[in-house]
Amino acid sequence: MQPSDMNLDTEAIELYRQLDGIDPHELEKLSFTGDGFSQGLTEAEMRNDAIRMQLADLVNQVSSCLRRSSGGKKRSLQSGTFDSLKGTIEKLIRSYDKTKTILIRYKGTYEKTGNRDSIDYEIVFGKYYLDMAAMAALARRRGFEDDNRRNRLADAFDTLWNCSAYNLLLRLPHEEKEYKRLWVGLQILYRYIRALEKGSPVQFKMGGKRLSYPVVTNENGKPDPNLTLLAIFNKLPSERIQKLIHKVVLLMQKSESGRAQFAFTTAYDAILGLKNMRGKWSVPPLELNNVKWLMVDTEQTQVSENMARVARYVADNYGDSLPKASRVLKSVYGDDYEKIDSNQVAQRLELTSDLLSSMDKKAGNRDVEAEVLENVRTRLGLVNDGIYDNLVVEENRIEAHVPGKKTFIAKVHDKLVGLVGFYKNRSIAKKKMTDMVHQVIDFDPQDYETIAQDFEISPEEAWDLVQTLKSCFDGEGHFRKSIFVDAIPDLERYESKIFDFLWHNLKETLHQSDRTAFLDALQMLVDRISQRKNSLSVLLQDLASRPSIVRFADHKAFMLGNRLVRKYSGNIVSYRITPEDVLKDKSGLDQPVANYAAWKIDREQESYFKKMRTIHLRLIELLDYDGADAPKMTAKD
Repeated sequence: MQPSDMNLDTEAIELYRQLDGIDPHELEKLSFTGDGFSQGLTEAEMRNDAIRMQLADLVNQVSSCLRRSSGGKKRSLQSGTFDSLKGTIEKLIRSYDKTKTILIRYKGTYEKTGNRDSIDYEIVFGKYYLDMAAMAALARRRGFEDDNRRNRLADAFDTLWNCSAYNLLLRLPHEEKEYKRLWVGLQILYRYIRALEKGSPVQFKMGGKRLSYPVVTNENGKPDPNLTLLAIFNKLPSERIQKLIHKVVLLMQKSESGRAQFAFTTAYDAILGLKNMRGKWSVPPLELNNVKWLMVDTEQTQVSENMARVARYVADNYGDSLPKASRVLKSVYGDDYEKIDSNQVAQRLELTSDLLSSMDKKAGNRDVEAEVLENVRTRLGLVNDGIYDNLVVEENRIEAHVPGKKTFIAKVHDKLVGLVGFYKNRSIAKKKMTDMVHQVIDFDPQDYETIAQDFEISPEEAWDLVQTLKSCFDGEGHFRKSIFVDAIPDLERYESKIFDFLWHNLKETLHQSDRTAFLDALQMLVDRISQRKNSLSVLLQDLASRPSIVRFADHKAFMLGNRLVRKYSGNIVSYRITPEDVLKDKSGLDQPVANYAAWKIDREQESYFKKMRTIHLRLIELLDYDGADAPKMTAKD
């Protein structure tokens, strides 16, 4: 039977009506051959895996250009290496031409397992991300656990580590001459590494001439590959580049004294950013060990003045150990605090404590210290509340207890002790706010102080907030929607925190009969929220955190997310707004919020693909369900 001949019987029409699906007349026009949804996911996953494999190939090709320096052995590059490199880059550009760089960066691994996977790097190419864990998942999906490509990537990371290459930025070429510049840059970089091993000048051929160039030293008097590349590509005599560096150092010193602004992490970045010379430099096609790339991963991401000062301070104090510099900066600017365990939290606090202690010994670092503390405070706020249950802080000592792991003990700076204590208290206060729905809970002054600090309000306002939330539930813990709706004008004052709390702490703890009313009522709060990215981030992170299961709240997460990516108006009032409704009227999209959602989903693509597949399979199971007992979740949910 052809799809066009398919007719829905009465039972099928009723099923789709129950599912709030497409109009039956529209449904009859659709093709029902095969499992289109599953096939679409698989095809998208295969396309993304193909790009990741190309990234792995590129890193292996790049590392082969540096591998000759390891051990000091002379080996000529294979004649096909350039063509292979060019071919891989061309494939990547054809697949995804929205970015101009690829960043290969040491992850700042904390665990010392003794196995090669502990030397892990991450590859960032626009929305695509690859590390050894992602490569292993790719191998499992494709059915070759011991795939040669995975082993070659591990070898490539070993090579980068042995060559002391802790981050490497490649600017993607688009013309033949740019490919040749990248090729020349890789050869110069190999000779630079060899020059450091031998304590000699950089010796290379350019334009048929054999040249010798002294290694350029940076503002700290240490060999600098990027300044060396800059000088060679611009044919600057070594004396001239060193004079230029000296002038830039003076500008940095003025900035540190507060008489000027200087948002550059290194002398190299500053030289490229000089106003009177901007656009006149021949910018090297690659950069090695630029501290900037320990904090950001694209050239479009701005580095603030305070970020630059932190980076310069870390470079000055940890320049002899770039791996440690990587870990220190990740403890301040890491974007993975939502995923780490208590051991890793404690280890990062130890690194940050070391940084703060070194600042205590030097005058004039208050702004830098404030930048560090503010960033660490924000990131500790992202840590799962349950993690703090495994942390014990006594005086200036922290212990981390993770089941199956050795207890981690470290000293912590006194300014961090208070932060950890606050978040432990916040976890306790949140549990009380959740439990008060079902039972009488006594809040002490410490609880109100903690809530006040968390919501950035006074203790008196914290008391009012607790009473307002409590009034939204009756004596048996049932949700009172009308009271909640009346309280929305009061609740929206705390919008930066209240949605996060309501979503995470109440959506699964309510009486089952109240969940729909409660989650639907959240829509009315969402419509009043101005900081929509914050709330959307909460929903997206929650969806991605448990991709192998389907929860009742997932349905509402999509519903609320659909509303958050739209500018508020009275045009769409239904609680049952679908992605189709959103896409039909793109004029109503809040574009910055929609762009943020796309970026967030792209960064967690593996989890969202798994979540979609889980939902799809669960739906199929429910449609086929013929058991006597009604399932806890219906197909509609």
